[in-house]
Amino acid sequence: MEENLLLANDRFAKIRPLLVHMKEKCNDLYQEEYFSIDETMVPYKGRFAGSLRQFIMNKPHRFGIKIFNVCGSSGIIYDFLPYAGSETFQGLNFTTEENEMGVGAKVVIGLSQSITDRAKKCVFFDNYFASAKLSTGAVRSNRIDNCPLISDKELKKRGRGSYDFMSKDGVQITKWMDSKVVHMAHKSKIIHEGLKV
Repeated sequence: MEENLLLANDRFAKIRPLLVHMKEKCNDLYQEEYFSIDETMVPYKGRFAGSLRQFIMNKPHRFGIKIFNVCGSSGIIYDFLPYAGSETFQGLNFTTEENEMGVGAKVVIGLSQSITDRAKKCVFFDNYFASAKLSTGAVRSNRIDNCPLISDKELKKRGRGSYDFMSKDGVQITKWMDSKVVHMAHKSKIIHEGLKV
């Protein structure tokens, strides 16, 4: 009964056996030391995909099926996760804290589960996936956990090179004025069983 419920909610049910086979083959490949997590658009302009068909402005193929993937520095795909709205993470295990991190962070955590020998590996991703709770690096302004930093307007008045920062729960958030306002997050501990992000 439970398996039938999962199949009924699976928006990729018709091609699930193919996706599982492809994922197994990708997971079996010898893994490199450095990984990149990003999104890919599989071109599709048809009408039958419903809300699975996505639009992303600055992609070579703006309409299609969005797939998150983890690649090595050679460009080889080691794992992937097709975007299916609220069902995207069906079958993946997350802690309570990880479940509250948002889609971008959950993509990184979910795809990192297939990386072997994590203590010796390093994962890179852009600010779409980054958040104050997840990583060190540039983060989007809506992912700094409402830190009370000075306003963009005030920072721009002070000029290029000016900054404001604060620490919260072991994470330092810095807001810095370059040619535009940039937010950076720095965590002092390494997370996810030794995986460096």
